[in-house]
Amino acid sequence: GNLPLFDQDDISFQQGFGFQIRPKIDLSATETIGQRSIAPNDLTIGSSSDQTYFGGGFQAEGEFTDRLIGEASFGIQRSTLSSSSESFTAPVVGVSVEYLMRRDISADLSYAILCGVMNSDSVESESSQLVNFSVRHAEIHLGLLDTSRWLP
Repeated sequence: GNLPLFDQDDISFQQGFGFQIRPKIDLSATETIGQRSIAPNDLTIGSSSDQTYFGGGFQAEGEFTDRLIGEASFGIQRSTLSSSSESFTAPVVGVSVEYLMRRDISADLSYAILCGVMNSDSVESESSQLVNFSVRHAEIHLGLLDTSRWLP
C-alpha cells in the first residue's frame, strides 16, 4: 500500500528543575509549551491544522553501572487545534536505556508513548508507540545508526 507522507515542524520551549536524590539518581520536573504544524504531501489524506500544546512531567535518571544509564519519564500533554476550540489531554510516557560501548560511542534503546491528533476536522486524540535504537559517536556528535519504528 501507499504510505502517506507529511512535513512536520515543531517549535517548543521547555523549562524545568532537577535535583539529585542519591549519588547516582536524579529527579527532574519540566514544563513544555509549543506549536506543531503538519502539512500532508498527499492531497488524498486531507488537510491538517496547526496544533498548540502545553504539558508537564517528571523524569528520573539513574546510573546502574559505569556503562549503563536508564531514564523513565511520565507527563501529560494538552493540545488544541487552531481550526477549532476543542482540545484533548493525553499521557506522554518514555523509557530509555543507554549503554556506553566505548568512551566515545554509545547505544540507546528507547520506547515512548506519544499523543497526537488523528483527525483535523474533529479532535480525536491518538496515542502512538515509538521504539528507537541509535548508536552515536560523542566527540563528533554524529549518529552512526538511528532507526525508529511506530508500533500499531
